[in-house]
Amino acid sequence: MQSGHEACGTEGARPSGPLLRQIRDLGGLKEKSRGCFYQKSKGFLHLHEHGVDEIYADIGLGQDFDRLPAMTAADRKKIPSLTAMALRDGKPARAR
Repeated sequence: MQSGHEACGTEGARPSGPLLRQIRDLGGLKEKSRGCFYQKSKGFLHLHEHGVDEIYADIGLGQDFDRLPAMTAADRKKIPSLTAMALRDGKPARAR
């Protein structure tokens, strides 16, 4: 039985590839499995795909996560920026 979504696809072959590289380059996060990033022992950001063209990022700290679309270039530019702010501030990044 499939859940309807999967971990991010082959590096570079899908739009998630460059996004994954940008998030990895930020530092301060550990990627425990492909597209699943942790800060210390807490889940911080998870990228997932629903089909080929639907990509989302769940981002936050603790129990509250915001689901952000990552389907356009503008979406994919916003996610590393929000992630960097949250890492710098030590608190959840809220989508605006």
